[in-house]
Amino acid sequence: MTRDDLARSAERILERRRMRDRFFQGDLDGFGEPAWDMLLTLVARGGTTPAELLVAAVPMDADIVRNYLLWLQSHSLAAIEGETVSLARRGWEQMAGYLAAEAQWAAAA
Repeated sequence: MTRDDLARSAERILERRRMRDRFFQGDLDGFGEPAWDMLLTLVARGGTTPAELLVAAVPMDADIVRNYLLWLQSHSLAAIEGETVSLARRGWEQMAGYLAAEAQWAAAA
């Protein structure tokens, strides 16, 4: 890849990150890559997964991952019921909107 190719790739990544921030703008305090990985994992698994699989999907210390999970719950993006984690209605809506916009963006690129 040339430097111009690398620059364009970096610009696309930044654009996608800004787009994600627009969809989750009310939740940016504390929102980070672990939370994002968990939301994507939940969508990829149909919206519900055992908590231990969700914790294992994020390459960080389990206690830190659990803190992010509690943060997602406190922002109504995920729901914890016993040992199961599900996307909350608001989480589904936010992720569906973002992923639809992502698909449109990718198709236009």
